[in-house]
Amino acid sequence: MSKTYRMQPTAPAPVPAHLDGLNDQQRAVVTAPFQPALVIAGPGSGKTRTLTHRIAHLIQAGVRPERILSLTFTNKAAAEMSRRLADLLGRTGYAVASGTFHSIGRRLIQEHADRFGLPPNFATLDREDAEGLMKRCAADITKPPDTRFPTASTLRDLLSAAIITGRYL
Repeated sequence: MSKTYRMQPTAPAPVPAHLDGLNDQQRAVVTAPFQPALVIAGPGSGKTRTLTHRIAHLIQAGVRPERILSLTFTNKAAAEMSRRLADLLGRTGYAVASGTFHSIGRRLIQEHADRFGLPPNFATLDREDAEGLMKRCAADITKPPDTRFPTASTLRDLLSAAIITGRYL
């Protein structure tokens, strides 16, 4: 007599926490091969969420968190990314280096200041500091009263362009 087998429905495999709540497009980004990836998405589309889950996926796959660098454009976005990583990964989230392009760049320059011929306590100026300095410099310049003089922000932008291009007037 032959044995009868009956297929029993099985419960779907649980979704790993770092993939939970993602839509199909976000999940595709999070689980993409471990290589550089370009993600283009509009405001409010979940880029920060996708990136934090991508970092969690990398860590779950064995990448050491201290080998991951997360860069953003604003301090607000960097703080949000750090908070979300901590929420998702706990203490492990704090091991991921994250910050703005400027803050990470400054940190690297400071760590290697001697290679750039800079003193270890060099200072950097943000846009507002640089503009304030330009205002003070412009005030010290004697100019005829009927002469138009560039604004502090224009002077700051001209100096920045000269430094970046290496072309000084």
